[in-house]
Amino acid sequence: MANTILYYVVSPVHLHNTGLLAPEFAGWDLRLAYESHSPWLDMQTMQRAAFPSVMFSAEDLPSALWEGDVGAVVFSTLQPRPGPLALLEQAVQRGIPTVGIEESNQVALNLGTVNNYVLPADHVLTASQHERRGMIAAGFPERRFQVTGWPFYGGKTGPATEVERRESKKRLALDPDRPVAALTLTGLHDAGESPAVRERQLSLAAQGLPQEYQLVIKPHPIEPLTSLSPFVERCAPAAHVLEGNVRIEELLRASDVLLNRGVSQVCIEALLQ
Repeated sequence: MANTILYYVVSPVHLHNTGLLAPEFAGWDLRLAYESHSPWLDMQTMQRAAFPSVMFSAEDLPSALWEGDVGAVVFSTLQPRPGPLALLEQAVQRGIPTVGIEESNQVALNLGTVNNYVLPADHVLTASQHERRGMIAAGFPERRFQVTGWPFYGGKTGPATEVERRESKKRLALDPDRPVAALTLTGLHDAGESPAVRERQLSLAAQGLPQEYQLVIKPHPIEPLTSLSPFVERCAPAAHVLEGNVRIEELLRASDVLLNRGVSQVCIEALLQ
């Protein structure tokens, strides 16, 4: 009987998300697959993960990936890149079912554009009916998509109390007596968006906030501070920059307002609070 799920992860966020899903995999062994060329995951990071892991590349998919009886390969993203394409191809050749789980609400956050879930997995589990309809409207086969909801939020739902907000501010080394404006930001270039857009967003936030506010910047976990720091130093030198591995739920609990790009999943997480 198949008893192992091979789960393809790309970033520290995906590592966290596997922990949120693990209770649903009762009775299954979870094995993580990550790419040797990853700029965000390395052997040291993966050794600290809660589950065993195997490193692979598009040119080298070791037999350790398939040890035991692998019942499914789960993809955190199905972007058309050599690594996931090679993993998907070998799973198909071995007759192993392939599943993508929508970690980012692609359709809602990208005006109907889909880029993370385009490879032909057997099933893509979508976050909502809206996401499923958008995937189909983009031209993908209807049979591929099932709605399961979005299982990747592990934080508090509903508004934080004033006591909870103050305690979160203290844990983040912020002034508990001043309101917080949170801005999640990367300095890395995104497709269709120049660094100048990020600079302007940061400048507007720094200049437009009332003086009593603290501007707090949360980088994505994959973002090195060496990339982000020049933006901050030029545009918002008084801003407080958190480490990328701080959980976004903690910052949202401390925040009074979120300033953000519409493409960010954090907008949805903020609505939940």
